[in-house]
Amino acid sequence: IMKNLKAVFWDLDGTIADTEMEGHRIAFNRSFASFKLNWNWDYKIYKKLLSVSGGKNRIRHYSREINVDLDYEQISSIHKLKQTHYTQIVKEGKIPIRTGVKRLVQSLSSLNVKQLIVTTSGLEAVNSMKKYVFDKADIFFDGFVTYEDVHFTKPNPEAYLLALRKLSVDKHDCIVIEDSLIGLK
Repeated sequence: IMKNLKAVFWDLDGTIADTEMEGHRIAFNRSFASFKLNWNWDYKIYKKLLSVSGGKNRIRHYSREINVDLDYEQISSIHKLKQTHYTQIVKEGKIPIRTGVKRLVQSLSSLNVKQLIVTTSGLEAVNSMKKYVFDKADIFFDGFVTYEDVHFTKPNPEAYLLALRKLSVDKHDCIVIEDSLIGLK
């Protein structure tokens, strides 16, 4: 570990757990069915859509791509129901923590390294993971930065700049653990 390491910022989806393919993707598809949209985001489509940050943005992008006109209210309704489906999937225990994450979080914690989840997912999704996955696995974070905390999603650095301010740490004393090009940028 770095000599001056004071904080680690964790991305959530795809990094801590495979929430993207085994959680969000399935929840989107359930929501689409409820809204009578003949959409099915299989692995290939969803992997491509991961280049778009944020669930509402993904719905908007996809609808434009296939020439389906959805307004902001429709997109918000689809996304809100998707969040409900996602919470249910998490509650059912279908999203395991990735190998090594628990050990690393606990090791960093024992060294008094602060840890935040920095994600463009919403607070509801983070709270579901906290309640049904993290607490049961006995891993704890010092807080979260979510979609609701920022005006711009990744790759904009706003979420990480807020994380630095929340913990009052210098950017040279922390690392980021990400799994996507959007997060890396």
